[in-house]
Parts: sequence; C-alpha cells; structure tokens
Amino acid sequence: MKKKCMMVWLMVTVPLFAEEWVSLTSTEGKTIEAKIIAATDTEVEIELKNGNRFTLPHTRFSLTSREVIRRANDQPPEPGLGRMDEQKPLAPKVVPPFSFQNLAFRESESQHFRYMTIGTSAREVRGIAEKVFVLMMPRLAGLREKFEQGEFRAPGEASNPADFPQGDGVFKYTVHLVENQNDYHEMVKQYADSIESDALREFILGTAPALGQFTDFKNRFSVAYDDGKTDMNGLVAHQIGFQLVSIETESPHLPLWLRMGAGYFVESRLHDRCTVFYADFTPYQDGHYGEDDGGGGVLDKREIVSNDKSWIPSIKSLSRRKMPVSLSRMLEVTTRDLTPMESAFSLSLFSYCTSGVAEMKAFREILDRVSKQEALSAEEFAQLYGFDSVEAFDAAWRDYIQSRKFR
Repeated sequence: MKKKCMMVWLMVTVPLFAEEWVSLTSTEGKTIEAKIIAATDTEVEIELKNGNRFTLPHTRFSLTSREVIRRANDQPPEPGLGRMDEQKPLAPKVVPPFSFQNLAFRESESQHFRYMTIGTSAREVRGIAEKVFVLMMPRLAGLREKFEQGEFRAPGEASNPADFPQGDGVFKYTVHLVENQNDYHEMVKQYADSIESDALREFILGTAPALGQFTDFKNRFSVAYDDGKTDMNGLVAHQIGFQLVSIETESPHLPLWLRMGAGYFVESRLHDRCTVFYADFTPYQDGHYGEDDGGGGVLDKREIVSNDKSWIPSIKSLSRRKMPVSLSRMLEVTTRDLTPMESAFSLSLFSYCTSGVAEMKAFREILDRVSKQEALSAEEFAQLYGFDSVEAFDAAWRDYIQSRKFR
C-alpha cells in the first residue's frame, strides 16, 4: 500500500516597517506612490496616500518595481517578533467605502441593489431596479459573477471589495433618492470634494446641480433628486441601465450611443416611453425640426418623439422610407452635436445589436473593445455583425426597425 504524500505550501507574509514612500509602476505604465506594508514571493500589500490598501500580484508591476518589492521582501522582521515562518499574516486593513456624511438616509435592500432615501420612498424603484438587472443580464455575460462573486472593481483600479458597499459578501449597487434640494446640493458638493481629478470635479459641479442627477465615476452608486415632477422610475431605470454596462466593461466613460441606447432600451421595455433627454427636445416635440436643428422642417405628428408616449412608433415612421441615421454618425456623435432623432435612434441601435444569439456575440466583442478602451470604426463594427459594408449594416438595421421584433 502506497503512502499518501501531502505537500503543504506555506505562504510567508513578511511585515515591513519602513515609513518611506516608493514609486511603483504597473505593466500598463501607471506610476503610484505607495508604502509596502507586507510582501510574499508572489504578492505585495501596499498602502496609497489616501489610506486605501491593496494586495496585488507581483505580475501587475514592471520589472523595476518588482525588484523594489523583492528587496523589501528580503528585509528581516522587526526584532522580537520571532521567526518569519511563525508569524501570522497581517489582517488586511478595511477601508470604508465613500459615503455621504451628516445626512439622515433610510436604508433598504433588494437582491442586487441598496437604496438610500431621504424624504421619499424606494418602494417602486426597488422593483424597477431588479427588472433592469434581469433585462440586462443576458446581454452582459459577466454581470452575475461581478455582483454575486464579488469580482467588481473600479475602472482602472485593482480589486478592492472594501471600497464597495456589500451585503453578505455580495456587491450591491447603491441608488440614492432625495426629495430635498438642499440635501441634493450637499451630496453634489461632498462627492465633488472626494474627486481627485480637477476636470471630473468641475464636470460634476457644472452639470449635476442643474440636471438633478449624477452617477459615480467608479460605478458604485447613482443619485437622483426627486423634485415631484420627474418620472423617478424612468430616471432610475435609465441610470441603472447604462451603469450596468459600465460595470460590465469596468469603464466610467461609455461611447454616447451605448450609454444612451442602454438607458433608453430599459426605459422603453419597462415603461414604453423614455424620459431622459441628452439634448433639447422642445422643438422636436413641438413638431418643428428645421434645418438649423439638423432636420427637415415640420414633422408629421406621428414622427414626433415625446416623453409622454412610446418612441418606437415614431422611430418606425421616421425610418419607413429610408434610414435617416447611419451607423457611422451614431458612433461619432457627442452631446454637443446630438440631435433628438439620433438620441431616439440609439434605442433602436442598442435593441438591434442585442436582438439575437449572433448579435449578442458581436455585442460582447464590442463591449470587450470598450473595456480595453480601443477605438472601433464603423467598418469594424459592421464586420463584427457579419456585413461587408456600413451600408449593408444600415439596411439590416432599418429592416429590423420595420419588423415586429422591434417593439
């Protein structure tokens, strides 16, 4: 009878007591200032200047930085602590997630979301949020794992579960709803103060007060001001729709067509109408959409996109004779030159791009490119969907709009 042999691998954690800050460079070329707290032969625990701690594999760093870590690993332990192989691993420092201070929130949870409210209720929004998750899950292959296995991370950062609100080890995206305008403005200020980037801070301070809503650049939460006039169910559905795509791609900046399309898609599916506008819809809703606005004069009433009715009949009517919007245009459009028609057609583009098994496969390739921040031309986009030209893609897109599948 053969003896069973069992090999035990002992990972030795070496505590370091140097107070010096060192420069470490990642394999992507990003340099950070950090203290090396502890190291093994394969991993290193570092502390950033904001107090956050991370445990990362050596392979995340350049060869020069690995040498810095290796030298740190060779240091002896502090006198009196005993042999290295007798020391217990250091307990990781738990850094509390960003939270709004001095505001009296009521907290509740559903399976995948956390709700923080002041002066208003999350009762209806709870059901909407979970329906959005179910609607987007087959379109976002890694979404379930990111939530349920705690594999979520902020864009461009190492995994740090302590930085994200969790319940029972499961990541929960947080939805904030506030009824008082002063509370909302205080939240805008507190969030802006937490942002290191001057450009992003100015963006939040310049847009959020007027919009009445904003989303976290690390994809952790959204905030909406309930002014009693806004359709909060539609707004929250739209926010969560594109934020789930952001979480899937680990990107804070989605292409505009994708951001709009995901938001409008879930709004349309759940409400049969869209309430979030990325451009001034007033002339379009009034039926006057002239050359100065990028259109062709007075619209037939069937062609008017309005927030009080479904957009789908209008999109079908607009594309009946010819496709008024091209894929090339949709991929390059920005909020500065966006027209209401292009905003509406992002709904049909997202719907078409996720309409079947083959389309889903191509869509996931697109999301992979977005996650890598790789540019995608209209020709490459069309080829992913099996077309040899952008014109052929546009024709198939138009046929889809006119079909019963688009509803």
